Amino acid sequence: MDTELLRGFISGFFDGDGGISGKTITLTFGTQYDFREMCEDMQKALLFFGIRSRYREYEYRHVLTIKTNMLGYIV
Repeated sequence: MDTELLRGFISGFFDGDGGISGKTITLTFGTQYDFREMCEDMQKALLFFGIRSRYREYEYRHVLTIKTNMLGYIV
């Protein structure tokens, strides 16, 4: 049951705040807050389902990306 809750949360998060560009699904956050911890927690949640992601921090944004071929795991 907790697994289904986590799957639904991840799916909703990417539906609401994510975007697809080419073969990459991206979550982008600004710098008004420190989103590092949240992005790292999201990476752990994705990895629980076997989905590899990449987190990058820039001067003006935080970016979490996954490949679209991994999308089937969370939909």
